[in-house]
Amino acid sequence: MAEKSAHVLVLAVVGLISLGMVMLLSTSSFVTDRADVFYDVRRQVAWLLIGVSACVLMASVDYHWWGRTAWWWFAGACLLLGLCYVPGIGMRVNGSARWIGGKSFGLPGMTVQPSEFAKLAVLFLLARWLTVHKAESSTFLRGFLYPLLLAGI
Repeated sequence: MAEKSAHVLVLAVVGLISLGMVMLLSTSSFVTDRADVFYDVRRQVAWLLIGVSACVLMASVDYHWWGRTAWWWFAGACLLLGLCYVPGIGMRVNGSARWIGGKSFGLPGMTVQPSEFAKLAVLFLLARWLTVHKAESSTFLRGFLYPLLLAGI
């Protein structure tokens, strides 16, 4: 059953990616101010390849390691989120300080949104928390309130 589920999941992901690419191609073909109609599609394929590579890399690492390092990931994400408010590092876009400028890390022209890393860090931390406190996970305090507070940070 699990093997069939994996095949269905992979098929659904491939179908959604294909549909998204067709939609992107059909909408970007109406952009008349660009000479290259396939610019957006090439960019999306590049990010797709980066994402699939990251997925394969993360899947090849033992999941126990992700659990053991969950608190480090969370602390790093909190640090990156805090850097958004440091002048010279954080960038204000439309009045919101949500980005870190790449020039402060030697990567001019590139920006990073730390909230994307924070989502993964919270996912790792909550999975670790509920694994360690499995017996108490049905209680209000350890199963709901503490994880909610961790995610709220």
